[in-house]
Formats: sequence, C-alpha cells, structure tokens
Amino acid sequence: MIDLDHRQHIEPYQRLGYVHSEDGYIVWRTGTGGNAELLHLRSQRPGGGQRLLVRMLEALTADPPYATVFGFTRAGNTEAQEFYRKAGFTLTRVTGVYADGEAIVFSRPYAELLALHRVEEEDDA
Repeated sequence: MIDLDHRQHIEPYQRLGYVHSEDGYIVWRTGTGGNAELLHLRSQRPGGGQRLLVRMLEALTADPPYATVFGFTRAGNTEAQEFYRKAGFTLTRVTGVYADGEAIVFSRPYAELLALHRVEEEDDA
C-alpha cells in the first residue's frame, strides 16, 4: 500500500486572500501552477477597483513568486472587460467556463503587473 500524504496536494489550493476596505472588496486564491486567480472584485467608488487591485498585488508580494494573475468575467460584462484591459490584462474569449454563456479570461504575468502598477516585492531581509 502506498502512503500518500494528501496534505501536500490540498494545502496549496486552500490559500484564499481578500481585502475589504472603504473602496469595496477583492477576493483571490493561489495555487495551480504558482498562479493567482482573481475571483471577485466589487467597488462602487471612482478609482476603487484600481486601488483594490494594487492592494491585492501588494498582499501577493508577501509570498511570491507567482507566474500569472488571471480571472474570468462574463463575455457580456463589458464594464469589467474595460477595467481589466485598462489595468494591463490581456483578454481572451473562452467557452465552457459558464454554463449560460461565453467568458473572458483576463491574464498577465505577475512580474509585469507589479512593474505596471509600481508595486515592489518585499525584501527577504
């Protein structure tokens, strides 16, 4: 019988992060392939989404490295698509993500997002 320590395969996928502030909230998870997946972003304040995205990137610097930051939005959500495009993400139409329609995957290499948004990685010192 093979003794598999299942924890090493489960724990990397249980890392959920979030920021909640006067700007709204942002939720992400880390795991697969050293990537960070942005799960939900909600802000009603001008510039709030941008500030929340930067706060997420700052939080991610505490435990790097990451290959890519990515997420999904519905193909009909043109407001979200414009936000992610302006934030520096590449948008690609995909099928099979949502049962009721197409989606857009937005992604950008982590290091490029840090540079674009002027977020510095934490020192190891």
